[in-house]
Amino acid sequence: MSGISVLRCTFLLSLLFVAACNAERLPTQRMFVQSINSGSAIDMMSQGQVYRVKLCGVDVAAKQDDRARKLLKKLTELADEEDKALVVVTVRSQGSTITAEVFAPTTNRDEEKSLNSELLAAGLARTSKENCPNQEAYQAIEQDAKERRVGLWGGR
Repeated sequence: MSGISVLRCTFLLSLLFVAACNAERLPTQRMFVQSINSGSAIDMMSQGQVYRVKLCGVDVAAKQDDRARKLLKKLTELADEEDKALVVVTVRSQGSTITAEVFAPTTNRDEEKSLNSELLAAGLARTSKENCPNQEAYQAIEQDAKERRVGLWGGR
């Protein structure tokens, strides 16, 4: 192999290694709620920029959207009274649109509630086919909601 080919292979392997390392590390940041647009999309602000944050792994049915927005509002009110920040774990981003798992603090400050999971547990959403880090857990939560016959699964 020539010196250039070895150098080129080493460079390409280095790029693949860096890409693999970055793919495993999802960017996490604290963001501030600006408005709740729908049962699965929230406008949030970080460092002076507004982002549309779509909840990963959930699909809110149109007939449940108003109830889902009310639940999200209630959950986001759990955010720290001083800064109203939520924890956003980015799964994908495209410009100012982020697909993410979003967490709100609870009264026990050592724990957080997943907004994605809470919508599923209340029967206000279905799991979507997109790939999310907690997709298996979301499917189990949806199955539990079906068995309890809540929201979409029984109308309670």
